[in-house]
Amino acid sequence: MGKLYRQFLALLGGTIAHTHSKLAATVVEHGGLIWAIDALQPEGHGSLLYVLYEVLSGTPVSAIQLQQGVNIAVRCRS
Repeated sequence: MGKLYRQFLALLGGTIAHTHSKLAATVVEHGGLIWAIDALQPEGHGSLLYVLYEVLSGTPVSAIQLQQGVNIAVRCRS
C-alpha cells in the first residue's frame, strides 16, 4: 500500500494548479463545493488510503494513508 500511496501523492502533487482552477470553475458554475472522503483498503492490509475529493467536479484534492481504526479530525478553513 505504501507504494500506491506515494504514487498517488506524486500524481496529485503534479496537478496543483489544475486542481485550483478546476475547483474555482466549479464554484462559479455551482455556487460552491461539496466535499467527500472515501477510504480504500487492499485485501490483506491493515492500512487505509483516505482520499478527499470534490464531488461536483470529481477532483481528488488530498490523500493520507492511516492504519485501520485511527481517528482522524477534519479541519475546515475559509
